[in-house]
Amino acid sequence: MFRKSISTVVLLAALSPAFAGSQTPSATVQAYIKTVAAATSWDQITPLMSTEVIAEMKSVSADQQKALLGFFTGIRAEQQNFRIVSEEINGDRATVQTAGCLDGDTFEETISLANEGGTWKVGKAHMNQDGSKC
Repeated sequence: MFRKSISTVVLLAALSPAFAGSQTPSATVQAYIKTVAAATSWDQITPLMSTEVIAEMKSVSADQQKALLGFFTGIRAEQQNFRIVSEEINGDRATVQTAGCLDGDTFEETISLANEGGTWKVGKAHMNQDGSKC
């Protein structure tokens, strides 16, 4: 019982935005994907987002923000076989390449990150699906 409780605490700490942000870009992306998949508000996601992306998100209406939250949450919750393909760090910028399945088709994704105050934050993501089946 004690081991199970400790494991749960460690897992929750590893998935929390504060812990994830202090790790590698890949660890930040993994925490971001899990956080977005379960999010019910932007307040749960913004601790993992770059200031640039937060500013862009806040520039749209509340209705648009709500629609975007539903769209992003739906995509992340539906992903299967998600994996990190590569990570490249260049100073305070990083790029993480990911892949997986969405709606029965494979996808590749490029996620940019910025190191803000010693913490990796997710920037823009570009997903590509070419119709290849999983």
